[in-house]
Amino acid sequence: MVARQREFFKTKDLLAEHTKEVNSVQFSHDGNLLLTAGEDGRAIIWHVSDQKLVCILGSFSEVLWTAAFNPDSARAATGGNDGMVNIWDLPASLTNE
Repeated sequence: MVARQREFFKTKDLLAEHTKEVNSVQFSHDGNLLLTAGEDGRAIIWHVSDQKLVCILGSFSEVLWTAAFNPDSARAATGGNDGMVNIWDLPASLTNE
């Protein structure tokens, strides 16, 4: 899995969907998904295999500093400058692929 992760980050403009700096990057525990959060106030989930955007978990006016999956990747959490932690229930189809 490490080699796949390195290859993923070599792709130019991969995170172009973010309009500002990315502050947090986390792989799901099975390595199939990537969750990013950034200065643009967006948290985005990507498929690692094809490097495609899966979904955007809201768009906030405040900077997001962190994002994480729970152990079974059924939920994600985001936190930022607004002092709130948002918990997102992810669709079962996302985690059962």
